Amino acid sequence: MKYKFRLSAFSILLLFINTVVLSQSKDSVATGTIRGSVKDSVLNYYLQAATVAVYRVDNKALVAYTLTNSIGEFRIAGLELKQPFLVKISFIGYETFTRIISISHEQQILDIGVIIVSKTDKLLDEVTVTAPPVRMNGDTLEFSASAFHLDKNAVAEDLLKKLPGIIIWGDGTITVNGRPINKLLVDGKPFFGGDTKVATQNIPTTAISKVQVYQEYIDPLNPYDSITAINLKLKKDYRAAYFGSVSAGAGTDKKYETAINNSVFTPRDQIAIVGQANNVNKLGNDINTLLRSGTFKGTGAHVAYQPDFNMRGINKQVSGGYLFTHDLIPAYNQFQQNRIASNSFVNKTQNNTIKQSQTISFIGKDSSLLQNSSDSTQLDVVQFNTSVGYNKKNDTDSFTLKALYRHKSLDTKNSISSESFTSQQLLNTSSQIDDNNTLEHGLSFIGAYDHHGFKNTSIRKLLNWSVLYSCSFDKTNTDRLYKVDFTDLAVAGGNLYYNRKYANKTSILRQEVDLRLGDFATWLFGESRILSRFNILFENNLKWNIENQTNIVSDGDKTSGEFIRNSYLSNTSHYKALNEKAGLKIGRVFTNMLANRYQKDMSVYLDARVQLYNERFSSAHSFQYFNNSYFSFIPSFNLGYSNYQYGEYLNRYNLNFDVTRSYPSPEQRVALVDSSQVYQIRLGNALLSPQTNYVSSIRFGHDGYRTKNSFNYGLAITGGVTKNYLTDSIVIDQSGRYIFHTVNYNDYRYIKINAQLNKAFLLGNHQFQLSIAAFLERSRRPSYLGYQNANNAAINISTITIQSDSLSLYYTYKDIFALNIAQSVSYYHSRQHGFLSGNFKNKELLTKIGAGLNMFKKASLNSNVNYNYFGLSDGLVNKYIIWNASVSYRFLKSNDIELKLSALDILNQNKGIVNFGNSFFLTHQNVNLQHQYFMATITYYPRKFGSKRTDH
Repeated sequence: MKYKFRLSAFSILLLFINTVVLSQSKDSVATGTIRGSVKDSVLNYYLQAATVAVYRVDNKALVAYTLTNSIGEFRIAGLELKQPFLVKISFIGYETFTRIISISHEQQILDIGVIIVSKTDKLLDEVTVTAPPVRMNGDTLEFSASAFHLDKNAVAEDLLKKLPGIIIWGDGTITVNGRPINKLLVDGKPFFGGDTKVATQNIPTTAISKVQVYQEYIDPLNPYDSITAINLKLKKDYRAAYFGSVSAGAGTDKKYETAINNSVFTPRDQIAIVGQANNVNKLGNDINTLLRSGTFKGTGAHVAYQPDFNMRGINKQVSGGYLFTHDLIPAYNQFQQNRIASNSFVNKTQNNTIKQSQTISFIGKDSSLLQNSSDSTQLDVVQFNTSVGYNKKNDTDSFTLKALYRHKSLDTKNSISSESFTSQQLLNTSSQIDDNNTLEHGLSFIGAYDHHGFKNTSIRKLLNWSVLYSCSFDKTNTDRLYKVDFTDLAVAGGNLYYNRKYANKTSILRQEVDLRLGDFATWLFGESRILSRFNILFENNLKWNIENQTNIVSDGDKTSGEFIRNSYLSNTSHYKALNEKAGLKIGRVFTNMLANRYQKDMSVYLDARVQLYNERFSSAHSFQYFNNSYFSFIPSFNLGYSNYQYGEYLNRYNLNFDVTRSYPSPEQRVALVDSSQVYQIRLGNALLSPQTNYVSSIRFGHDGYRTKNSFNYGLAITGGVTKNYLTDSIVIDQSGRYIFHTVNYNDYRYIKINAQLNKAFLLGNHQFQLSIAAFLERSRRPSYLGYQNANNAAINISTITIQSDSLSLYYTYKDIFALNIAQSVSYYHSRQHGFLSGNFKNKELLTKIGAGLNMFKKASLNSNVNYNYFGLSDGLVNKYIIWNASVSYRFLKSNDIELKLSALDILNQNKGIVNFGNSFFLTHQNVNLQHQYFMATITYYPRKFGSKRTDH
């Protein structure tokens, strides 16, 4: 394991070194650099965010561009030597500066000095100029789409890839100068549910006027309480359009897939209708998934998506729905909103899964228990949900109403045969049949009002407050037939047979009221007092749940077949739980800043909360009654520091401490013992106490804000200890059956470490993206174990290590070639102390190589190879390769028709290997799944943007 880690680290180091060497080589040998600064001619101050653009003199093509930094400086590297270039420097309200330059071999860094620009006396509408590629408009960064020459069939994604500081990563994440994009809008509005790919891979560049980047502040008083947003501003004649796709595919082994995706938008309305059906494990369980899977895409090379060959079983699905929004006002933005929205979705899924499982568990110092099982499951599920909502917002107030109805019917047929044995003997065999039919209905309502007086902070009154009320009602009816025939080979007379029917009805009412008041320090103390400099917020959260159950259980006689009511398991129960949390959040932000240079902030917040928890349970059985009340102090503390160097980087540090309480469920306290669950019998424990969790964390993050070679990394460490930890006490009887009940123990603790690094390199037409993620968890989990055959029991400690690491390299060359190489490693190790001594280990490696090649404008080739490795502590190793490939060709001038030929699992090696562990258990499974097939798919993209069809 250490060797593997060192090899990976060494490879990463080599990758960094090679990239840096290439970068330096390109700058110092093949290319040159220009630099300088820009000043105002009258006031003699440097201009921040002035546009500097470099064009070729011979063909006027844009070569490079940048913005001046906080002290007016600029630097552009990668310019060809001995090539004449036209440099244009522009700023709103100033005359455009132009100069022709050429970089020589002798002077590869050309300093053009301080450029003095003068304010213009002409009105902007009296001057006709070529729009600069990028400029600052107030606090918004604007890119002019017309300044970038793209293929006529290019879409917004192709444009974004050419903008300075904007990177579209291999996983689809978009960053601007290192900051992730949290929201992508079209004309200031969420676009068909807000999935970025729906907008960026459908809207043609010819429809876009500007790309705007800005900060959307959640609280304008706190500059770091904000998100980065991109707005695609459409041209006036392109603000109404329709687009979508219709596809059908047929393949070998009776494989098929069909999909429809039609979307229409106007300045006030958005309507989408989607649907799909397939039997190749492409599950579309929501509208966004179907909208995303049917995008037009553009001219760039992509690593194509393939069906999930790791999905368990064979799945058939039909799904579809609609989305509708209507704006009651013409303008929609972060401050002004008045919208009605509705959507519905339905899916019907059939799943057939066959699996073979082998589970090993320790039962003593030198003993282990093995269980083999064969499981066949047929699942039919239909889900439907529909919602309608209304949202209104202005500068100081927002109001939201939403109602949701959901329906689910589930029909499961399960057949299991199993056996348990030790190294000395076979303990038992069994066969089980489980037929389950469940019908669920649910209705939810949410209402929220928020008043935020950000623009009136000098007024002495309560400016900020919000209230939220939510209510949901769920009703479930279950009819179940369960048969088990258990043969006990260890204990004479221990054979068991059950033929049991269940008719269960459950209704749950959940209500929540959340109230927040403040900051009200100024309201209490005025502006002149020291205490008014602190932020004071009152928070109150109340949750109230009511659950009623009616269970009718009857047993069938083995001889007569008649069913007789089981008076013990037949039961009616009532459960109420009230959870009240209230507290004051007090803190302050200390700021040190120098205009246009840096800003450093330190924040200190204490959240002094108390919790009142009351629960009451009653049923037809007197022993199931309990009424408990708990009062707890659950504070939290947060210390934060940020260092923002304008135009360079942002470093954030955070230290947090939190206390929470977890409460035992009624099933853990007063369970009714169902003896038909022959392998896992659950008992209750009325003496349980709530567990208290103490959690501390420290986080660090670095965001690089340079327009080229973006570099971001972060580290988070979280640790916790638990008092009265709710753990299992397990006794394994002589027949190899597990008898569980929950107990409290004080020795649970854990630590988790998350690290991530993202680095982008731009080397001319080559872009490299490196992403590294690492996760490590180490926990100490106590439990009680006993084994009746050995007549012993004791506390057992499981020391568990979970490690998950991934490395991904994504490379693109122009719009021609894309390559993604990814390596992930998962490691599980459970070491036993106390009652047991032993080790469980499980290691999984996945290597992915995917490539996309645009052979010419209308044809593309995609291929990906996945190498899978599974290794267990007993020496069992499974290895296999999944290789997929596809070729596609687009027809017509606007690329509206696509023919695609796909070959999936070409080597026919796919295996359904599933390994997982839990303390002193380790399970290995073989599951049926998709195998080799070949498919031909044809897709039509109906599109109209503006007055002409597709208008490219």
